[in-house]
Amino acid sequence: MRPIYSNTLAALASISALSAALIGAPAQAIVIDPGLISFDIDCDCSNTSFQGTVGWDFEVTEPRTANFLGVYDADADGLAIATEVGLWDRDTNTLLASATVPAGTLGHLVGQFRYTPIPELSLLPGVTYALGAQYNQPYNPDWYQLTTSNNSFAPWITFLNPTEFSGNSLTLPSNIGQPPFGIYGPNIASVPGPLPLLGVGAAFGASRKLRRRIRPFD
Repeated sequence: MRPIYSNTLAALASISALSAALIGAPAQAIVIDPGLISFDIDCDCSNTSFQGTVGWDFEVTEPRTANFLGVYDADADGLAIATEVGLWDRDTNTLLASATVPAGTLGHLVGQFRYTPIPELSLLPGVTYALGAQYNQPYNPDWYQLTTSNNSFAPWITFLNPTEFSGNSLTLPSNIGQPPFGIYGPNIASVPGPLPLLGVGAAFGASRKLRRRIRPFD
């Protein structure tokens, strides 16, 4: 039997203290602040055969960090089909971020939308941004919705106009409509304040790896 060295005991004691501290700390949930909060459906478009990118243009009223892109989930029961969402700088026609919200319930559900994370992206007042979601599957039950009233946006969002473009891949939607008409498939969200710290489960996983590295009886 090999001797147990003092530094090994110290390492194990540190892991134990870390685990105890994490167990005693309350769980910190991710709070998402959506740009489009809610809307009332005026026309259910789930039976449309249209294929293309639809969305809406907006500006921000204050500097903001975007953390998530999302897409409408009818009945909040999970997406039938994975859906690609993009965010562009309308002024320069530049794609700033894109992500695919996975099928099912893997996306983070807030209100009428499911979200997936993107690398932090700074949004600035005075810039026109374009959101678009690509729908390639006709008769998608989670299709975009049309509305002309009762649209609720976050205070940091100024809605400009609805957009669409017919095609088979995610594209900056170039056909622009007029408010109050809206085409709501995609959404954007940010996280107020810092993201949550390492979770307890992840910390225990890391501690197990550390214990394997310093086991004295190999």
